[in-house]
Amino acid sequence: MEEKEVVEVLQFYRHDVMNDLQIISGYISMGKLEKVEKKFGELFSFYEEERKLMSIKAPKFILWLIRFNNLYNNFRLTYNIQVENT
Repeated sequence: MEEKEVVEVLQFYRHDVMNDLQIISGYISMGKLEKVEKKFGELFSFYEEERKLMSIKAPKFILWLIRFNNLYNNFRLTYNIQVENT
């Protein structure tokens, strides 16, 4: 992967994080703490799944999965990683 592509991935990722933070900030300013709690719950679940994704040994797949939603505007991909400790 070229440096330009790495920076692009980071820009998209940062954009998504900032959007989530702006949503939370808006809910806080409106006093909608139930929505803040719900959004935080969603984010914690998302980042927990992402943590599990990062633990598998498939870097090309991980990168493809992380980039998918930014590359294909007409589709939304979600995932669930199930890892068994043996």
